[in-house]
Amino acid sequence: CKIVADWPEIKENLKEKVNMAIQINGKTRDIISIDKDVEQDVVNNLVLKESKAEKYVKNKNIKKTIFVKNRIINYIITN
Repeated sequence: CKIVADWPEIKENLKEKVNMAIQINGKTRDIISIDKDVEQDVVNNLVLKESKAEKYVKNKNIKKTIFVKNRIINYIITN
């Protein structure tokens, strides 16, 4: 007796999503869902346009940005 299972086809154009934490001075202010392996400049644009963390970053002096791909982006802000 043979058991034959049809495997689903893998579609190359489907992008895997990941949740990325947005931190301001080490405090998590938002979590966004983005495509996997997105570069830092794309994430910056998303944060500045669509995130709840926008109000913490907008018109502030960003001293340093720490970016870990597929994990977090942390903005170090000075007053």
